[in-house]
Amino acid sequence: MRLSSGAEHVDLTTVNLYDPSWYATGDPHSAWRQLRAEQPVYWQQLPDGRGFWVLTRHADVCRVLRSFRDFTSEDGNLLTTLGQRDIAGGKMLAVTDPPRHTAIKRQIIGCFTPATVAAMEPQIRLLARRMFVPGLDGQVFDLAAQTAVFPIAITALLMGIDPAHWHRLRTFAYVAIADQDPDVTSGRRDHALEWSHSEIFSYFAGELANKPAARADLIGAIANATVDGCPLSQQEMLFNSYSVLLGATVTTSHAANVAVLALAENPGADERWRATGCTDTLVEEVLRWSSPANHFLRHATRSIEIAGTTIRAGDPVTVWLGAANRDEEVFERPYDFDVNRDPRAHIAFGVGAHRCIGAPLARLALRVFAEETRDLVESFEIAGPVDHLASNFIAGIKRLPVRVRLKRNGATALAGLTPLNDDAGERGQRWERAITR
Repeated sequence: MRLSSGAEHVDLTTVNLYDPSWYATGDPHSAWRQLRAEQPVYWQQLPDGRGFWVLTRHADVCRVLRSFRDFTSEDGNLLTTLGQRDIAGGKMLAVTDPPRHTAIKRQIIGCFTPATVAAMEPQIRLLARRMFVPGLDGQVFDLAAQTAVFPIAITALLMGIDPAHWHRLRTFAYVAIADQDPDVTSGRRDHALEWSHSEIFSYFAGELANKPAARADLIGAIANATVDGCPLSQQEMLFNSYSVLLGATVTTSHAANVAVLALAENPGADERWRATGCTDTLVEEVLRWSSPANHFLRHATRSIEIAGTTIRAGDPVTVWLGAANRDEEVFERPYDFDVNRDPRAHIAFGVGAHRCIGAPLARLALRVFAEETRDLVESFEIAGPVDHLASNFIAGIKRLPVRVRLKRNGATALAGLTPLNDDAGERGQRWERAITR
């Protein structure tokens, strides 16, 4: 999604916030800016008769996400389920309300403790370095192709997944989150989406059958979880394994792409960051600036008033994190990329009970990526058009051609390493061919 200044006037009657293609070519930030100012609670009517409420102000977004009793997630948490009940409702963390949500989360959160996450840092650092290997010869390469594997590889460490399956899972995860992008599915949406779900669930079914009681990884934690003394059903275990995989794909890779793009387009910010070493605040500003998870869906459980507008029981309500993270009432100069900004107010990971469980791991991955960038790379040059993902859920970059100028020690540090995503490799290409055939 283009990260514009939000200054253009948009005819809101021509905007379809459901349409995935609009996020690849349109100007959501200008539309959101107008909505915050003019219609903070806006009804989006779709041509097929469906519709949904749109909330764009920080306070309203936080209110809905925190109020699970008034706004349930169990009827679906994404627009892809609009008008139909999500079959994972009450089974998968993302679409289960407390107290069951809390009980399931408590069983697996041990895999995300500071000590557990910190122990992964050396491996994550090596993965981050490998993303820059294609730049060794000074040629242009697609950084987005490298970052696409980064969160999958990290999640594989957490879940005990064999590296041989990284490319397979990355391919099918992208179909699941952006099934209407023509570069992801070649336009064969129904075939690709059904097949991707089948492949992901089949893979995790095999992993869950592989002596889960003895596993000390996240799959083992999911397999051994109990709620009120009862084990999770096979369906619940599959849904939650799937959810972790997709959740990882959402944030880290797209935030890393946006970090490079923002620093390349704002030399002053790049200089301040390198001079001050403010990597923690850089990471938080990148998360605010990119807001990779674009929207969440809830359904009102009772009639309730927001900003003078009555939302009726059963109405679908969408909250837009990218809009909330540019709210002028919360952020000074919200359309400036400021590496020294106070990081506390952004909600890129959501708020409330459904705040992203993987936030500590995502922060570590982004910090390590930033540190490796600072230590190895002198500068980036954006070397061609940047292509954005056609998705109303993920504010993602799918193509980011760059040329890097490595520091003197950069080539030495990268010598002997292989690219994180080797597009020339048969293992990677065979899944790409399969999903688009």
